[in-house]
Amino acid sequence: MADTVKITFSDAEQKILKDQILDIKSWVEGAFEGEKNRAWKKFHAHWTDVLLNDSSFTDGIPSNKADFTNLVMARSDYKSAKDLYDARVAARGK
Repeated sequence: MADTVKITFSDAEQKILKDQILDIKSWVEGAFEGEKNRAWKKFHAHWTDVLLNDSSFTDGIPSNKADFTNLVMARSDYKSAKDLYDARVAARGK
């Protein structure tokens, strides 16, 4: 599943951004790549710790991103950001 994101700037917003940023497209792409890398590092570090401390998990930890991600997301204790948000909202009774 791949998503495509389109970002629209007003003329004024574009002028303001170009005052600070040489190439808006390159900056957005770089910011996105940085966030992808940060998210992977946090995801990998958190779930490696969970797996190492789970006495019921006796398999090896996959060394590639796709297998590691599939393993984690198949676990019953995995919750996405949306799952966690929905649970917080439900707990508040909204």
